[in-house]
Amino acid sequence: MSDSTTQSVLFPDLFAKPIQVLFDESQMSSDGGGLLLKAVDERLGLTKALALELVSKGVTVNAICPTWVDTAMARQGMQETADVLGISLEQFRLQALAAVPLKRMAYVEEVAGLVIYLCSSLASSITGQAINVCGGVTAGSGS
Repeated sequence: MSDSTTQSVLFPDLFAKPIQVLFDESQMSSDGGGLLLKAVDERLGLTKALALELVSKGVTVNAICPTWVDTAMARQGMQETADVLGISLEQFRLQALAAVPLKRMAYVEEVAGLVIYLCSSLASSITGQAINVCGGVTAGSGS
C-alpha cells in the first residue's frame, strides 16, 4: 500500500481541504517587513475569498501561519541572516527567539498536527481562518 493510499484511508477527506501554509516572519519583526506583510495579507484575502466561494461545495479553506519552525531550511535561513548581520548563529537564534514567549521554535509535528486536524471532519466548521503557530508572538499584537 502506498503512502498516499494509506493517507486516503486514514483521512478520507484529506485532499478535499485546501490549506495554505504562510511563513510570515514579518509578524515577529518590529522593523517592518512591509512587502512581505502585504504579500501575506493578499494571500490571507485569497484564503477568505476561496473559503466563501467553496463553502457551498462543502470545502473548507484555511491558512496556517507559522513563525520559526525547527527545520533545516529555518536553520539555514538563520545562518544566512546571521552572516549578513555579522553575528554568530547562536547570537541570531537567541535574538530571534527572544521575541517568542515560549522561547523556542515550533516543531514540525505541531504544524503537521494542525494540518491533519484541519483536514479532518472534526474541523468541518472552520473555514476562512488564518491560524498562527507562533509560540505566542502574536498574542499581544492584535493579530
